[in-house]
Amino acid sequence: MPTLTAWCYRTPFGARRGELRLRRLQDAEALEVHCAIVVTWVHGAHRPRTAHVRHRVRTELDDPVTLTALARVVLEVATSDAPPAAADAAAGRLRGTGVDSEFLVATSRHFVPGCSVLLVMSGRADLDVVRSLVQRGLAAGEVELVRTELAADGVRQMAALLDAPDA
Repeated sequence: MPTLTAWCYRTPFGARRGELRLRRLQDAEALEVHCAIVVTWVHGAHRPRTAHVRHRVRTELDDPVTLTALARVVLEVATSDAPPAAADAAAGRLRGTGVDSEFLVATSRHFVPGCSVLLVMSGRADLDVVRSLVQRGLAAGEVELVRTELAADGVRQMAALLDAPDA
């Protein structure tokens, strides 16, 4: 089953460092990356920017458009007057995908100027290797991981739901 993880950083360029960690995990064949995007919000900008992270092996789940659409949903939650209510409404629209309101609220806390997020959709993982590499960033307090298991067909469902006119 695919996993969606938000690697959340307190600096606008922290997610770029996360990209390097992600590449090391791929090089060690410890993490199968389906798709990843970086969301960066620098001070003074009116909104965040997104960029697709290129990776070694393309899979059928390599869908930066859907991840970018999900980032827009997280931004809506972050900029809402009532983030928990906005997250509940968004999670309702995404029902059955595996993206819940807890994931949306926790990730939205980092969709503010001066922060960055690396959104990673992944498959199989060697958790011992992943944990040891990511643990350094966690111990230093430079990254917070927010993770959710997607439904088996969650990526396709998410793509269809986020492409819908009312999404």
